[in-house]
Amino acid sequence: MRWPGEPKPLHGGLQVREDDCSYVWQIPVSERCDWVRKTDDCRVDSFVPYPTLLFCSFGTESSAVFALGLALLVLWLLYLFLVLGTTADTFFRRSFCPSLSIIASVLRLSENIAGVTILAFGNGSPDIFTSLVTSEDERLIMFTELIGAGVFVTAIIAGSVVVCSPFRLQPRYFVRDACFYILAACWISYVVGDDVVHLWEALSCILIYVLFIVVVVSMQKAENRRDRRNKRMPRLQDPEVLRAFVENRRSDSGAPLPRPLRSRAFDVQAKLDVAITREVEREGAAATGSVLPPPPSTSRPRGLVREFFYDASPINLDEWRRSKPTVKLLLVLRAPFMLVLQLCVPVVNETAEKRGWSKLLNCAQIWLTPLVALCVLELWDARLGPVPLMLAFFCCTTAIALLIFCTTAVDRIPKYHNALAFVGFLTAMLVVYAVAQEVMAVLECVGFASGISDAMLGITLLAWGNSVGGRGLVSCWILGT
Repeated sequence: MRWPGEPKPLHGGLQVREDDCSYVWQIPVSERCDWVRKTDDCRVDSFVPYPTLLFCSFGTESSAVFALGLALLVLWLLYLFLVLGTTADTFFRRSFCPSLSIIASVLRLSENIAGVTILAFGNGSPDIFTSLVTSEDERLIMFTELIGAGVFVTAIIAGSVVVCSPFRLQPRYFVRDACFYILAACWISYVVGDDVVHLWEALSCILIYVLFIVVVVSMQKAENRRDRRNKRMPRLQDPEVLRAFVENRRSDSGAPLPRPLRSRAFDVQAKLDVAITREVEREGAAATGSVLPPPPSTSRPRGLVREFFYDASPINLDEWRRSKPTVKLLLVLRAPFMLVLQLCVPVVNETAEKRGWSKLLNCAQIWLTPLVALCVLELWDARLGPVPLMLAFFCCTTAIALLIFCTTAVDRIPKYHNALAFVGFLTAMLVVYAVAQEVMAVLECVGFASGISDAMLGITLLAWGNSVGGRGLVSCWILGT
């Protein structure tokens, strides 16, 4: 896939350019380390220079040592996917999804609209950021990963959620989503058929999504109008009237209680039927216990410092005591990443005690998160005029954190607590962006070091990792259960 005017890319091992990092195998063994250091294509946008680490620290003089380095890179890649997946199962369930719920509530978005906008962006953030950090020469990885992830999510993830957590499907919503998905897939296949992507073709893909949101909003408004119209129906609270009505309707036949589908504006009998029928359904639901009680909340330790260490701990002690040895090993492996998340991502959860408010931890997050964001975005050496940007952020966040610390209480939630949900959402996206950078860098290094094509990397490892770790399987499982 290329833009107009670009030469066709060469891949699949047929030919390698001299400025391509894969050309390293044509360089003499003794010069490969210096060549990798000087070649721009070998400079990956990540925290760790993986090509330099592989070709200089391990070297290619010994095939066994080089294979060991390559195996360690693959293990590191699997660890990144493992951290994403297991961390999302616990941390994102408690922080990310509740933050989305708070944002949807603040913006007055229904669950349906929030699902195709905020949640869709949240689930697709690994794909979005992976595509953004992909270099111009690696667009093949970007395209094949997106297609591979779509197939993986549709076939594997959707099927797994249905098998493990069955639910009742609403046909009209499913048909709507499936039709738009098929339309988008067919259109993208047509766009890339000539190996050239024009600007209007790229914009048309965005317009398909905008049209999808318009259809969702229109359907939601129509459903809201129907609900408001139905709420104007009268309700009867007298149980004797309900019992007499039910016995009278069922005396002649054993047929179930009919429910009128439509009623005229001045049809009193139709209104009465609808009201009594719904009242009977409400009482029946209450009698069978279909409405589940809220889950019990776990008690947190009292006190400023004790509460901080409890909330910032990367390993939950109760979970540790209940876990098997293999699970405990997993908890230890993900603990460093969990600690970073606990210290950087604020939690706003309506079902948690004090809605997740932790005075000392939230103040530390307000102070630390912007500084971490500058480091992730590689802006630590940027300047705001004569003042270093890092110093300016440090002074501002320190002042804000001290102000919040002095004006809030440990046991009382501040009025602006919901604003932390937006901070948590953006910070979670930033964390996914940082991990996506590392994943892409490792994949590129493994690709040119082992001879695996970009297409194969994109449609397998990258698609699986982004779908299982950062999005799709975990989030769908959380929402499904």
